[in-house]
Amino acid sequence: MPRPVFCKNRQKGRVAFKKDDRPITKIVRNKWYPFNVQKIKRGVNNPTKLRRGLTPGTVVVLLTGPYRGRRVVYLKQLKQSGLLLVTGPFAVNGVPLRRVGQRFVIITSTKIDLSKVTGIDKVEDDYFKRPKVSKKATEKPKLPEEKKQT
Repeated sequence: MPRPVFCKNRQKGRVAFKKDDRPITKIVRNKWYPFNVQKIKRGVNNPTKLRRGLTPGTVVVLLTGPYRGRRVVYLKQLKQSGLLLVTGPFAVNGVPLRRVGQRFVIITSTKIDLSKVTGIDKVEDDYFKRPKVSKKATEKPKLPEEKKQT
C-alpha cells in the first residue's frame, strides 16, 4: 500500500533493515531439492527461560513418555536445547538420566539436597547423541578370493 501523500513523518511505518548477527547452528537441505538450503539460527539470543519453581533438586512428576506418572529429580537445564535433565534415580525407581521438556512435568514443592552429587556438569546434549556408524563398518564382509570360484 502506498504511503499517504500528506504524511508528515516520512519514515512512518518503515523499519530499517537489521542484519541478523547470530551464528548459524544448523543447515537443512531439502531431500528432493538439495539446492534449497535453509540456514537455521536458533537458541542464541533467546535461550529457554526456566519455570519459576524449578531449582536443582526439585522433585517433578513426568506427564508423558514411558515413565509417565513417575516422580523424578530435576538436576539442571541443558544449555543448547533448553530441556530439563532429570533422573529417577535409576536404582530407586528405574528412571534413567533423561531429557524432558518443561511443559511435560508437574513441579512439586519437595526438594532434595544435591550437594554430594558429582558429574552433572559433564552431561550436556551431546551426551545423548548416538555415535555415528561409518558405512565401511556396516558393509557385508567380502568373501575371500579362494571361495569366490564356483
